[in-house]
Amino acid sequence: MRIEIKKTSFCQDDLTPESKEVLSLVNGVWSEACGHFVAIRAVQRQSGGVKLLGIQKSINHVLNERFLDAGWSGQDSRFRKNSTWVRFTFRHQMSLGSEIIDAIKVSKKEKITQCFLISAPHEFLQIISPRDAGSLTSYEKLVNELATLENVISVPLILGALVPISSLSSQVREEVYGPRLSKS
Repeated sequence: MRIEIKKTSFCQDDLTPESKEVLSLVNGVWSEACGHFVAIRAVQRQSGGVKLLGIQKSINHVLNERFLDAGWSGQDSRFRKNSTWVRFTFRHQMSLGSEIIDAIKVSKKEKITQCFLISAPHEFLQIISPRDAGSLTSYEKLVNELATLENVISVPLILGALVPISSLSSQVREEVYGPRLSKS
């Protein structure tokens, strides 16, 4: 994966070293998460259980491992290192406001100098969670909501769009991009 960043008008500072680290830590997450997802589905298939449809749990699992291994503190896809805070969200769009409020709170109460809110664009959400993509917080929804807050709030916020760039084996690609998407 890769993160395409968009600095808000609230945050025009250069990226902190930790913010740069965020960008590097997501390299390969998509490939690893897809492999994790396919392995879970294989076990479910063998046991005759209902097959997992969404990949977001696998993405969160890989992100949690990577960030904690790199010395970040946190859980549930919210991480902090020094004065940088990051939140990856695959939550329902009704939580969009609480994501922004969380960024405001940590920046004011915990002296965070850069906050990241990272989500997937709608097109990518359709692959990550085909059944729920329309109701999840997309990158576009974050951008639109923050546009309405121009000159209303002040928070050192950077938005990030997750982009799937990892190469996948043909078996994993078929499982991720194949019939699963038409079952939603």
